[in-house]
Amino acid sequence: MQKMKESPMQASLKTGVVFLTVANLFVKVLGFAYKVPLNALLGDEMASVNAASALFAVLYTAMAAGIPGALSLSVSRARAVKDGARIKKLFDTTLLLLLGVGFFLSLALFLLAKPLAALDEDGAGYLCTLAIAPALFFTAATSVLRGFFQGFSLLVPTAVSELLEALGKTVFGVALAYFAVHMLGKSVSSAAALAVFGITLGIMLGTLFLAVRYQREGRGLLASLTKEKDTLRSCAALRAVFVLALPITLSSALMSMSSFIDARMMRPLLEEYFGDAQLAKSLYSDYSTGALTLYNLPLVLIMPISTALIPCISGALASGMVQRARLVTRRALKLSVLLSLPAALGLSALAKPILSFVFRTDEEMAVNVGPSLSVLAFCVLFTALLTVSSAALQAFKRERLPILSLTVGIAVKLLSVKPLVSGFGTVGVPLSTLCFIFVATLLNLIFLFRTASIRVGFFDTVLRPFVCSFFTAGVAYFTHRGLLTRVGADAALFLALTLAVLVYFSFVFLLRAVNEEELSLLPFLARWLKKRDKKGENYEQKL
Repeated sequence: MQKMKESPMQASLKTGVVFLTVANLFVKVLGFAYKVPLNALLGDEMASVNAASALFAVLYTAMAAGIPGALSLSVSRARAVKDGARIKKLFDTTLLLLLGVGFFLSLALFLLAKPLAALDEDGAGYLCTLAIAPALFFTAATSVLRGFFQGFSLLVPTAVSELLEALGKTVFGVALAYFAVHMLGKSVSSAAALAVFGITLGIMLGTLFLAVRYQREGRGLLASLTKEKDTLRSCAALRAVFVLALPITLSSALMSMSSFIDARMMRPLLEEYFGDAQLAKSLYSDYSTGALTLYNLPLVLIMPISTALIPCISGALASGMVQRARLVTRRALKLSVLLSLPAALGLSALAKPILSFVFRTDEEMAVNVGPSLSVLAFCVLFTALLTVSSAALQAFKRERLPILSLTVGIAVKLLSVKPLVSGFGTVGVPLSTLCFIFVATLLNLIFLFRTASIRVGFFDTVLRPFVCSFFTAGVAYFTHRGLLTRVGADAALFLALTLAVLVYFSFVFLLRAVNEEELSLLPFLARWLKKRDKKGENYEQKL
């Protein structure tokens, strides 16, 4: 089968996905550089930082994922028919309204900081909530600007803004907290608030970059499209965006609800289980700082796929290329399994050693939440599939179905967390999260297969990646165990992970679990595969 020539926009999209993936990896590295020293500096007071971050995450995710996704859909559909005037109206109207909403939410969070902090027994999160409140205003501008660029399949601006946010958070947050404790002699709770204020400063930095980028390139992008008279009214523009944004926003907020539920329920449930309030706070601090941070790390490989998927599918559908949209969806689902499954099994197998290595200043971290991370690691696979399937359903104009899936999942989480904690202690929390993610993912995939007529091969999409990942996790676990007493903990972990990566890619290519088209986002691997296949066999025919 002859390969179609790649358009400049497709080449830009692939470059953007690669750049966004690399940027997200750096973002997670900077996340470690933020949490690890703060955990050593603040100790159990990290619970206040994490609780304020969980509250903010529900609002941030709704604005930073819902609006960009909706505006990206609207812009990509208008771009498919070269309607530049519609795009300009969509952008201007949405930006004006979102800035107002962001200001209102920042003010509301500022005024409600004390009542929200009172929900915790010690009320220590008050200053942290105040410090993070202004960030919502800048998040509003950021979300609209990202949606505009993503609608043109330009992912580099999003990647750079995310990187600047993480860099600002790390540099300002750690520096301010350290300065407060060691230079000014302030309390640990004040230092925690300054660490959270670093998040606000980082978001401001990312917003500034996007605003400058839009001033330089925005008009040129619009000028490349057909110039028509602006006949779209402001109300119609808002309705066009928010009809899409509301379900996407609700889906994004529901995805964040699991961490918010843990932030509000984990401490009292563990206090009831152990009969010790300080131990419960310490366990929550370790869980939210250590386990959740490492759990989120592999997902950086999935987010660029889902971000690129929405404009790609919606643009294909707007042009009448339904089969292409389905093919893109199948490839995205398979790639998400190939990336997330080995990460899930490997993280589960080496949970304690990884925690000990990353948080080496906290000797109790691995003991406290190592088993919890081993369970939570399985959520990586289902979260990846949930993220990609939600993006696909949104692009196929089935925006409400992910809400139903996540609502049922959240209900399962709420019903299961108390009995699971009562029965299993700290491990009960990740078990409830696993129940939530599994149920929501299963419903999402059922909806996607039925409504969009998506068909995937079980052998190619699931069985081959599982075999590769299972053997990889086994190699990692037994290699680490065998070398631990001989070369030391750090060297054993490094060698185990290195060997696991080599074994996984060897199995992937040996079993032909991936083809050249699916590896097109990783050009050097695609070229290697092409050279390896002397006969030039087209694996796409086997899917």
